[in-house]
Amino acid sequence: MEKISLKANDGLVLSCLYNKALKPIGIVQIVHGMIEHKERYEDFINFLSQNGYTVIISDLRGHGESINDEYKLGHIGTIEQMVDDQMVVTEYVKKKNPHLPLYMFAHSMGSLIGRMYIEHHDDELKKLILSGTVGRPFGVELAVMIANMNSKGKKQYKASKTLWKFSNGMSKDPSLDWLSYNKENIERYSKDPLCNITFDNHSYQTLFKMVHYTAKRKRYECKNPLLEIRSVSGLDDRTTLGTDGVKRTLKYLMMAGYQKLSFIEYPNMKHEILQEDNKEEVYNDVIKFYGEE
Repeated sequence: MEKISLKANDGLVLSCLYNKALKPIGIVQIVHGMIEHKERYEDFINFLSQNGYTVIISDLRGHGESINDEYKLGHIGTIEQMVDDQMVVTEYVKKKNPHLPLYMFAHSMGSLIGRMYIEHHDDELKKLILSGTVGRPFGVELAVMIANMNSKGKKQYKASKTLWKFSNGMSKDPSLDWLSYNKENIERYSKDPLCNITFDNHSYQTLFKMVHYTAKRKRYECKNPLLEIRSVSGLDDRTTLGTDGVKRTLKYLMMAGYQKLSFIEYPNMKHEILQEDNKEEVYNDVIKFYGEE
């Protein structure tokens, strides 16, 4: 596994992991979630590569090692910057592997970025998996309004408890217990300094806007209506807003013009399905989905 650096459009250095399969049949671009980092996906990356997929993942802006004096830990960019960063990754990996199809695996906040990505770039992808698919709660407009008020001038770098409560209200549980049934995973996460950070007001503004925009079908160009999109999530994942929340998410995508939508909910799993004891079931389903014609 190779660590590489890519330069974002504004000069920020994006830290990435790149793992080339011996006999590649495709590429998987992973987009990680809120307040975590690329190294948490190393086991999954190795599994994908052993099954023929070259893999690339970047630390999101304001996460892991994708930081600078302006974008410190917990300070992310605008929606446009987050999507542009992923396009930098896409362009790099496609240039390195010009004849291979590109798949995306986007987790949690990454599932929001993935949905913002396909608004204008769905023709880049062969298939898209949304993991821990964040649902759109009723009343998110209020969260956007409060975030807008708290993101002007120097206030954008502060951390509002009100916005934190809105964010954790999506999962209905401010403790780490909502992450997974796997207690070892929770312990590792709690002790990880790159996961022990807090979003500032500007970052919550971007987050809430993404949640809000998931239902705005006119934002999607839908150049690739036959793009296969699958949601995979734990049955006990509160961030999806339950089975009804997943179905609403897919309905929004259907209204935007996408025709090949499906979902799987895994019993006895919570938000981080790649970290649960029975994660191999998810791993194998991912490989099966990518490999299906």
